[in-house]
Amino acid sequence: MSDPNCALALIKLAWHSSGTGDQGGKLEGDGLRFKRALGGNAVLALTAMPWMDKIKEKVGPSISYPDLYTLGGVVAIECLGGPKIRWRAGRKDRGEERAASEEEEEGRGLPESCVMSNDADQLRCMFQHMRFEEGERDRAIVALSGAHALGRLAEGEGAGGTATFNNAYFVLLSQMKKKRGGKREWDGPSEFETDTGDKIMLMPTDIALINDPAFFKWVNVYAKDTDKFFSDFTVYFQQLTETGCKDLVEVAV
Repeated sequence: MSDPNCALALIKLAWHSSGTGDQGGKLEGDGLRFKRALGGNAVLALTAMPWMDKIKEKVGPSISYPDLYTLGGVVAIECLGGPKIRWRAGRKDRGEERAASEEEEEGRGLPESCVMSNDADQLRCMFQHMRFEEGERDRAIVALSGAHALGRLAEGEGAGGTATFNNAYFVLLSQMKKKRGGKREWDGPSEFETDTGDKIMLMPTDIALINDPAFFKWVNVYAKDTDKFFSDFTVYFQQLTETGCKDLVEVAV
């Protein structure tokens, strides 16, 4: 996988096909989460999903779409220098007769109990919805957020732009010391400053990891220990991709 942007799209597809959507108020990990990527994920309908469609046309029913999507993410992570993540097969396609309409798909995602606050409370509610236990939830949220090292944040000025899966995201967040003062000339995410004076724009969920003490504790742990980050990410990414699934089987990958 020579183009890191391809890997990024595959990781995002695996993440969002595993962590979004519900059916009748209940997560259905054995069914494909969405047939189209909508809203903020619309770009996937032009990139990762067509790539996977070509593979599916070749291999046919020997692999389901949710298996294909999650396997693509696992392979992409490893190709970019990340950890080897255990992957098991057996997720079932939902079936065209059960596929939701576009309007229904757009309505899926967070349960009504999760307030769209873009803060620590929303993150915790999201992961509770995905069946992460309370005692592990904060740790899982922070560990899985480490994939942002491969995104736009890692490409910004002062972020040490990288196409490698590493703990750069946490190193960057651990250096954040204050929100920049003065009036912003744009209506985007907040601008923070690192200890070295570099300025970078952060999304609300990134800011939540800095502002919440329980989250920031794990930010510092992973900033100092790449092996610990890899170890935890491996566990939680597998858990994410197996949410709601039953009777998965080991296969050689």
